[in-house]
Amino acid sequence: MKSQEVVSSFRLKNEVDLVSRKLTRIQQYADSLRSQSHEYNNKLHTIAGLIQIGAVEQALKVIGQETSSHQSFIQTIMKATSDSILAGCLLGKYNRARELNLELAIDDDSQMSDIPASLPREQLVSILGNLIDNALEATLRHHGSGGMVLLSMSDLGKELIFEVNDQGPGIAEGEQDKIFTRGYTTKDVEGHGIGLHLVKQLTEHLGGIITVEPAEPSGSRFTVYIPKSLRRSDNATKHGQEEQQ
Repeated sequence: MKSQEVVSSFRLKNEVDLVSRKLTRIQQYADSLRSQSHEYNNKLHTIAGLIQIGAVEQALKVIGQETSSHQSFIQTIMKATSDSILAGCLLGKYNRARELNLELAIDDDSQMSDIPASLPREQLVSILGNLIDNALEATLRHHGSGGMVLLSMSDLGKELIFEVNDQGPGIAEGEQDKIFTRGYTTKDVEGHGIGLHLVKQLTEHLGGIITVEPAEPSGSRFTVYIPKSLRRSDNATKHGQEEQQ
């Protein structure tokens, strides 16, 4: 009887978390591109249909409305930030919101241009992207079509501040700490309970904090504070360097 050899492979938990974060970012980018593609396809089909039935004036009106709305949001982004990666993330989420028949709005007073060069952009958009996705889901479930998610940004002072307001059902006081726990979710669907956990991990990795409180007149307000001078431990810094590789 031949003996059998067994080989065991072990990976550090940090490496597993690193791979998980990278896969999450790839999924976010793919979702943004898919949302944008669906949005434009729907519009093009509508315009093509109007032209085919001879409703040329209505087709031109749809084109004008689409161009006006899109250009307005792009101008708002350009006014708020000069960072192309952040702008690209917000435009992708805007398209995602429209696909869900929701609105993503940016506060007119938002300003986010003084972003340190040392701040990893992929981590920043992962934090913001997950927060907006969570807000859109909560708003759609509770408010339905026509709901709005409002984003406010500020780079004044020593911190970068991102505030996301949704029109969801709100979060009970006793649940506010639990929502950042990996796997915790109020949805009866597998695969949830990761986004907010990832947001908290990345925020703390950058030396920041995240808070949640009731919004007015309803919903929740998530606020992320990220210091411009990154305060990371030696272990976190090493982990960040590995992530860049």
